[in-house]
Amino acid sequence: MTPIEFKQEERVCQGDIIKNVTYRKNLLNDIKEFKYKFSYSLVLSQDCDLQWDYCSQNEEYKSSSKLLSILVVPLHKYLEFMRGVHLEEFGWSMTTIFDKESSTVSKILRQNQNPRYHY
Repeated sequence: MTPIEFKQEERVCQGDIIKNVTYRKNLLNDIKEFKYKFSYSLVLSQDCDLQWDYCSQNEEYKSSSKLLSILVVPLHKYLEFMRGVHLEEFGWSMTTIFDKESSTVSKILRQNQNPRYHY
């Protein structure tokens, strides 16, 4: 589990898009810390769990059970994703999907025939 930082005043709900989530990871046996700020992230955790956690932190419920983690995924700009440059900050180069509208890779993706990108 990796800690992230974000400020949220209201209850977090499944499907919320959160701005400016900072991802932190200790590298090299906790000597060096890596930080990256995602512009947008999507909350995937079940809403019933998120609601229970929010209520359990409310004084009137007085429960000690709290969520240890919330599942979120980063969102990337569409054109950066299609060009395969959305993870360049990490030193990773991905496959270019969008060379041409008529390319085979692009057609397979748009026709929902690649299980990796099912929507």
